[in-house]
Amino acid sequence: WCVLHENWCLLASDSVAARLAADALVDGSTLGNDLTVAAELGELAAQAQHTWWCDMGAGGLALHRRSADSLGIAPPWSELGTLFVQRMRTAGGRAYLSIAVRAGRMPAKSAPELTAATVAGPAAGSGIAWSQAVRNHVNGTQELLVQDSTALLSLRTPGGRLLWQVPLDGPLLGPVSQVDRYHNGKLQLLALTARTLYLIDRNGRAVDGFPVKLAAEASAPVACYDYDGDGQLRILVPLADGRVLNLGADGRPVTGWAAPQAAATITSAVHHLRVRGKDHLVYADATGTLHHLDRRGARRSTPKLKLPAGAELVAVVTGATDALTVVWRTAEEALQEAALDGKPRPLAAKVIATGQVVAGKVRRVWWCTGDSVFVRDPGGKPKGTAVPEAMEAAMMLPVRDRVWWAVRRTGGRWTVIDERGLAVAEAVAGGPALLTDLEPDGTPDLVVLPAEGPPEVVRPGPGTMDGGGKRSE
Repeated sequence: WCVLHENWCLLASDSVAARLAADALVDGSTLGNDLTVAAELGELAAQAQHTWWCDMGAGGLALHRRSADSLGIAPPWSELGTLFVQRMRTAGGRAYLSIAVRAGRMPAKSAPELTAATVAGPAAGSGIAWSQAVRNHVNGTQELLVQDSTALLSLRTPGGRLLWQVPLDGPLLGPVSQVDRYHNGKLQLLALTARTLYLIDRNGRAVDGFPVKLAAEASAPVACYDYDGDGQLRILVPLADGRVLNLGADGRPVTGWAAPQAAATITSAVHHLRVRGKDHLVYADATGTLHHLDRRGARRSTPKLKLPAGAELVAVVTGATDALTVVWRTAEEALQEAALDGKPRPLAAKVIATGQVVAGKVRRVWWCTGDSVFVRDPGGKPKGTAVPEAMEAAMMLPVRDRVWWAVRRTGGRWTVIDERGLAVAEAVAGGPALLTDLEPDGTPDLVVLPAEGPPEVVRPGPGTMDGGGKRSE
């Protein structure tokens, strides 16, 4: 039996099992949405090629029928808890098998109190202030992290079902980062408001040592780096008093950090690059002064370049000679770049959106001018794509070896376009949007969050992934 429901396909051996599975999916009782099971997976799960688990107690009758045993109608199956199996490949064609079974059913855990508004969508007057996709480390898919105008942070499935919600003490300052504090493949959410640094686990709980209350207000997004790839995280928090706070994964100050205090508020996140084995930290303050430090906070250089008043530092990249180059957006919305000791060079007279995408060692800078979108690889020339109709917003997403864009036409809908400017998908709903790869399967997903109802997810059809599509006009 096969049941199709929204984006789900359920397979079952008979009609009764199919109906039970469909009911569980609709009412949120599936294992993937159960808070008790999620907590158990958080304790047991690791990176693996295959993960399989089931609720032995809930499936007692079915297991008894399949095994044809004579141990009674339900026992011992109904007295067991979760059965959890993982398989990991090793060298020589062998596999490592991990099996865990609970001797008793886990006690039910109370879920956060939800209102109809938080489950179905933002309540009237509490619209979406921030949204981004985050990775579910259990199954590798993407989920939606949303903050509304009341500062309530929530994690939702792509279908809009709320998994948990946490009240923060103010709006987020920039994107939320995902970090692996315990070096076990399980990811936590690193979030910053003006007064507090949060580290939140998969189930919406604060990690030990967090939240951290700041002595001075934060003034720009938090950055987190693992300089040597050994799991030793460094959390860098820009402050309004001119300092940069450097914390470890335990929330405590890092010993030996000696960054000088700037004369003005820090206005950018701390950017990190490694060039020829040396670490470079670059950030800007409210006077336009650029600060260039090493990993311990000592000055590497005193840049001659000074950003104009009101400029926003967008990216720090390296050129053909490994010299550091900064890219910024002026108060007049022009996009410019220069070496730390060089003169400004124009990239665009006016941009409506710009950003940097970092994937490993590859840093791409992108921007949108209103009628065209551009992306530039390290050391390369900008590659532009014309979009026939005027735009008011844009986003860029690299997926494998391709680049995808989501653009919102002036007064119109969100549309996904490919590298040639061809429209490959269009949303019907209006509202904030994000572009990600939910599965991930190499296909971009445009997620639109309307004022009411569940998110709308659209993606290119099979015929558009191999060259199909139509002009965005």
